[in-house]
Amino acid sequence: MLPPLVPPFRYRAVEEGISAGAYPTLRNFRFLQRLKLRTIISLIPEDPTYDLTEFCEKEGVNLLHFAAEKFKDSPALFPHDFAEIVSSLIDPTQHPMYIHCLEGGNVTGQAIMVLRKLMGWNTDSIVDEYTRWNVQNEITGEEMQFLMTFNNVVILPTVLPSWLWGGV
Repeated sequence: MLPPLVPPFRYRAVEEGISAGAYPTLRNFRFLQRLKLRTIISLIPEDPTYDLTEFCEKEGVNLLHFAAEKFKDSPALFPHDFAEIVSSLIDPTQHPMYIHCLEGGNVTGQAIMVLRKLMGWNTDSIVDEYTRWNVQNEITGEEMQFLMTFNNVVILPTVLPSWLWGGV
């Protein structure tokens, strides 16, 4: 009998080719293997574990690590880091991809807020999605200020995914 397919905690589809959630553990690897990932973006304080690194090497997955502090009421990365992460998220040559932080909510959610802002979502919809998946089910004043003032340059790939501005 095959072991069960267990998605990472807080697993969700973000857009076609992008999924998000918590740090994947050994029991999640069979599930992730089925996604045929090209890229994993890891937003965690320390380097990814040996198990995750080995999984990525074995599966031919590009592992991108951004050293993000554990969430403490304010954005865990600098705006230029979020711009770089979103540049990767919108690059279809890196899809399918999985983006995660430790718990799958706050830091990952902050990156997705920037993506949604780039997509032209209204602020209420961005906040609603963010609070649905973060640990506290609310947005702090600092996070709201970050969302409202984020204006870093996001480098666009040559080809855009169809869900971003119609793939223009």
